[in-house]
Amino acid sequence: MVISDGLIRDTPFHLISGGHTEDEFQEDEGPTHFKGKYNGPETPKGFKSLKDDAAAEKWITSRPDTWCNLKGREVPEALENAKKYFRWEVDYSRRELEDLIRKKTGEDIGILFEIIPHSRGASGRLKEIELIGSLKNYRIRGELNIREALSYDYLPSSCFVVERELDDSGTPISFTFVGAGQGHGVGMCKTGAAVMAMENYTFDKILKHYFEECELDSIYSRK
Repeated sequence: MVISDGLIRDTPFHLISGGHTEDEFQEDEGPTHFKGKYNGPETPKGFKSLKDDAAAEKWITSRPDTWCNLKGREVPEALENAKKYFRWEVDYSRRELEDLIRKKTGEDIGILFEIIPHSRGASGRLKEIELIGSLKNYRIRGELNIREALSYDYLPSSCFVVERELDDSGTPISFTFVGAGQGHGVGMCKTGAAVMAMENYTFDKILKHYFEECELDSIYSRK
């Protein structure tokens, strides 16, 4: 079990981080017990915080060498599904996306001009965005709310940048979401953990990588 401050901690997981995990969920102002980190043997020199939009865009539009980047790796069939989520794209016409937003949020923002990022987490996942419309602007907070509002089901993750195609008047014709990872990104990346195991990392070293500031204990070792 994973413990911190003498208490058993939740150990969340997700399919694939996209190369960097997210900070522990916080429901209050208490201390965090594990933080998001680079999903590889060590953080590269010059790595910049993915909370910064420019750094996040460079990260998302690249394919960094991390444990969950499966390109060129021979992996078991169980990991094949994860390959399509390390980096992904979702395309919409402007009108299609406007209809989705109206259905999902109940808000009619008119013509959607732009999607502005306002806050990102440690993994580059968006925590707050603003939709700029002809009738009104509308803010969406929370990674899951963002993923739901901009998709028929859910976007793979909220770690994305938005590309627009514009007509001659500067009005968007289409929006493309270019993203990284699948899921909330908190805790253990199942794909990265599987690759670590394939590289002969032991279970305790894998858990210590993802829950670095916690300790491992066994109830069976206690008297």
